[in-house]
Amino acid sequence: MNQKDSGSEKPGPLKRGRPTRKQQKIIKPILEQYYHSGKPAYQVAEELGYNRKTVNRYFRKFYKATIKKMDEEFIENLKKSR
Repeated sequence: MNQKDSGSEKPGPLKRGRPTRKQQKIIKPILEQYYHSGKPAYQVAEELGYNRKTVNRYFRKFYKATIKKMDEEFIENLKKSR
């Protein structure tokens, strides 16, 4: 009964330590989907089997990018309204 689900989007739990570059490329888009869905980091970490701090680190990067984009759009709208 030890079958691997090859069609699964979710990679398995990470081993101890920082994810490799290859793992980071896999993890980032998955966590970005969860971030935009509004799930809290602790719940995503539990569901995927990742360390909570790893998920928080990615969520913080996504948050900063979102804020930067919103600021740029706000400034652009101000320039257009003048």
